[in-house]
Amino acid sequence: MPQQAIERRACARVAHAERDALQARSEDRGRPLVVSSSKPRSEQTRKALEYIAAHYGEETLDLNTLAKAVFLSPVYFSTLFKNETGVNFIKYLNEYRIKKAEELLRTSKENITQVAFSVGFNKLDTFEKTFKKIKGISPKNFR
Repeated sequence: MPQQAIERRACARVAHAERDALQARSEDRGRPLVVSSSKPRSEQTRKALEYIAAHYGEETLDLNTLAKAVFLSPVYFSTLFKNETGVNFIKYLNEYRIKKAEELLRTSKENITQVAFSVGFNKLDTFEKTFKKIKGISPKNFR
């Protein structure tokens, strides 16, 4: 079995064990813990979401950069992020960037190229394809 597959399985086991331990500790206190993939619970994931909010406009933001920022290996961080948010890192980042682009398209006079670069895309065509995939409409028609 390739080393990456072994690491992924180990990370998933650790994440599930952590969730089960949190559930048990919560039940011991008499309060049920709702474990939901939509509500991040680890400090690393909360810090990662804060980091994304502060640095989404940097085109160099990627999984490796973010994993280093929260002091985790990229493989473990990727698994943890998906388990706690319900989506993988790149999907979350793209959706966040498109949400910010929507705000700019509604409120600013910047052209579409400027908006694309300001939210972290380094190619206009990538921005347009991603925007249309997420929103179902082109940025030009959205505006």
